[in-house]
Amino acid sequence: TCWVYNRLHTTISAETTLEEMKTCSRLRISEFRIDANHFVVIFSSSLHYRDIGEDMATTTTTTTTVSADGRATTSTTTVTTAATPSRVPEDVFSATSIYEVRRYWAPAPVWDDLIKNETEKYMSWVRDFEHLFGSYVDVVFVTGRDPTLGNETTCGPDYPGGLQLSAEEKAWKKKNPNAVPIMFSVLRWDSMEHAQKVWANLVKIKGATEMFADYPLKGGVSSVIKMESRFMNAVIQHPQRFGYSKEKVYEVRHYCLDGWNEETAAACVKWFSNYVKTNPLFQDAGPATFIGAWVERFPAITDVHCGAEFIGGAAYVPDGIKPPQVSWVVEWPSKEVMENTYAAVFGDTELRERFVNETLVGNPFTGDKGQFLAKYSKIERDFNMLISETHSMF
Repeated sequence: TCWVYNRLHTTISAETTLEEMKTCSRLRISEFRIDANHFVVIFSSSLHYRDIGEDMATTTTTTTTVSADGRATTSTTTVTTAATPSRVPEDVFSATSIYEVRRYWAPAPVWDDLIKNETEKYMSWVRDFEHLFGSYVDVVFVTGRDPTLGNETTCGPDYPGGLQLSAEEKAWKKKNPNAVPIMFSVLRWDSMEHAQKVWANLVKIKGATEMFADYPLKGGVSSVIKMESRFMNAVIQHPQRFGYSKEKVYEVRHYCLDGWNEETAAACVKWFSNYVKTNPLFQDAGPATFIGAWVERFPAITDVHCGAEFIGGAAYVPDGIKPPQVSWVVEWPSKEVMENTYAAVFGDTELRERFVNETLVGNPFTGDKGQFLAKYSKIERDFNMLISETHSMF
């Protein structure tokens, strides 16, 4: 949908119009442009979606009318409608939906070269992807590795023995020495059945094969070494549509936790919900905005593929690497603000002690009293830039 305003014949300002649109939960702004005479607002259609393979159904109604003189007249009406009604997804991260948390790996030089020299080329491909598949796939969030910020892997400060990679991880890193996480995205599904049905039929959409074949990385989609999809539950019922900015930094964290089970997971979710609501970092006057968090389901469901599969290549060989049970995203004004904030909190002995002994109370993975994240066996931090502007405010 495209709205065009002639600025010479309207008293409505572009700024006022945009602000009003931001407050409307059913509008997804994909583009906003202003020139001397016009301002243009384009909405993507992907808020309304239906199932692949069930797009249209034909209903034929036959009506017979008998006149006063006994003559019968028959008329037939054929109506074509959507077999599956168009549905509008949730405006907030929903407790009833399933979230597919996706993460891609590719050689750092290939990705970094593309982003440093042809950022718009990749963003344009993502926009085309959303336009092609947006009626079937509810894309919530897409970010990508910022080459100037990179990635980081550690463990909890008090984790016994420090960071210890598994034999499977060491073997994978040896095989793929330059591989880094390049993309993080979140998709929303009504159910696992919904997700499986759409993915099974996605390649049947006209233009899908050409879309994947045109993946802008050097070497094409085959350069994507690993595509990990974890089907997870949302922790925080925050707005999931609007406010993302291409000017901000997105800190994406992934946690591998010792002792994860249904009981400790429930305790973690309860603690996390309270942590986000009460942490001054995420309040109106705080420097950061909490975007969302997702936790592993029971039983855990993880699919792993590679880019080559999308163009008829060999399937990904299972690597045996244990996926994280928790992922979350926080938006920062810049990496400098993020680092200075963490340094202020954890660099001060008194503040750090208060954080450990007060804020972490109820977290089943922090360890005994006085310990700091002692059961966090691996903490991965990706520092990303916004890739999809579908949900951003310009």
